[in-house]
Amino acid sequence: MKLNSNDSRIHTNIGCIYYLQEKYEDAVVSFLKAKDVNQNNLALALMKLGNLEYSNLAFEEALLMDPGNMDIVNNYMLCLLNAKMFPKYVKMLSNFSGKQYEKYKTLLNKFIKACGIHQDEMRSKLRGNLANNMKKEIRKVDHPEMEEEDLPKEENKDSE
Repeated sequence: MKLNSNDSRIHTNIGCIYYLQEKYEDAVVSFLKAKDVNQNNLALALMKLGNLEYSNLAFEEALLMDPGNMDIVNNYMLCLLNAKMFPKYVKMLSNFSGKQYEKYKTLLNKFIKACGIHQDEMRSKLRGNLANNMKKEIRKVDHPEMEEEDLPKEENKDSE
């Protein structure tokens, strides 16, 4: 059997070996050499290097390619917390319900506590973002024929 050095699997496997050896820079280089880059692997290595911005982008690409993959979702949620990208985290959080929602909400609360972020301020922001997302979803249901940008804005009841 002849090995083809252009085979994506070879570069991906070598990248995984480097990753397990905690040689994250070498892992990134190997993952990038693969023709079909596994964005999840790349994102994890970038996250280990502390390059959270590029890691975030790689996770987003991985989710576009495989939106139902909960391993990618879990890794992405951790990346968002590490990067303190709370608005994106909350936006992702609004996609979940039940046990998944509770799991990620608990994770966020533990992270906030560990970082010493003022919890009342963060909870207020979370509630506001979640409420706005829910109101937008209700407007989508009420007006299924309209594009999101054309949906009627929420009425301000305080101005009456």
